[in-house]
Amino acid sequence: MNRVSWLVVFCATAVLSTTAAGPARADQAPLVRVPGAAVSALRGPTGFPDDVNQRGPSLLVDSISVRVELHPDLALVEQTYTITNADKATSATVGVRQRDHAYGEGHALQTYRPLAATAWLNGKRLAQESVTIHALPNQAPKGPGYEVALSTVFPAGQSELSLILAMQTVADVDVAGARQPAGDGDSHFALQFSHYSWDWAPGDEAPEPQTKAVITTAGGTPISGLIAEAWTDGAVRTADAFFWQRAPWFVLRYRSPKGIRRAATRDDLVRTARKLVRDRPLGHVLVPESAAAATRPGPGYGEPVIDPARARRALIVPLGALILLLLCGYFYGRRRRTE
Repeated sequence: MNRVSWLVVFCATAVLSTTAAGPARADQAPLVRVPGAAVSALRGPTGFPDDVNQRGPSLLVDSISVRVELHPDLALVEQTYTITNADKATSATVGVRQRDHAYGEGHALQTYRPLAATAWLNGKRLAQESVTIHALPNQAPKGPGYEVALSTVFPAGQSELSLILAMQTVADVDVAGARQPAGDGDSHFALQFSHYSWDWAPGDEAPEPQTKAVITTAGGTPISGLIAEAWTDGAVRTADAFFWQRAPWFVLRYRSPKGIRRAATRDDLVRTARKLVRDRPLGHVLVPESAAAATRPGPGYGEPVIDPARARRALIVPLGALILLLLCGYFYGRRRRTE
């Protein structure tokens, strides 16, 4: 076999190897972190406190409702729990512990801390010192995060507890050495509600509660502008809301239309957040009988959502193969001319 034949064989083998290898696997690449807001379910008193001596009694969760209202640059999240305390009145601490939220292929939502929080028990607003917000240190590979702790006295019998959070969903930018909300671009929000029973009762003692959730928009943000990066099937919808009658898990991207008032500074964002959490909780979600089956939100409501990074990676293989073939053809032609 002469050198020209060897060259052709080498090029063909290189092309086939490149095609077979395919794009790099997501688990081999670092996570692409996108700033936004992530919220998970309340963790109960038998495990939420880090100090074992502060852990409280088992509480039975009868029903859960989650309301998510997406505003320009902010998300308002209300969690309402109907809880039964089979013992006498007792102090307990519950809360949310959240780190960066991984989703899709190699993506993670790098969550901000809540800007404001309030809690209500049986129709009465709890003292502000009952709710505390702390930053969690960076913990590879999940990154940094936050913790919202809620301490109160649960009376004997049935109670209704609501935690309301307001969180930044738009990215920060550097302005004169200070971090300020971008005032433009996409916002991101994630809800992870698949672990409803974390630390409410040991083992499998607690039966699964009835869970409902709803997504709405406000402040000029259209419901038609939502794009699901991750989604839980089984949702139903009306003209202005999505509903679930199960524990949902989703990541949403959205952008407010031009002309909508956006927060210019962090102080503006904090003021808006504090105003949003002042209102009384709306309580448990009622799913309208008129709600119809919903498709995954996105362009055209149901069209596939294209991941730009994945699309770019997919182009590497055909482009690499084409370049190798062109190089092989060039050197082969050059070799033939010199013989």
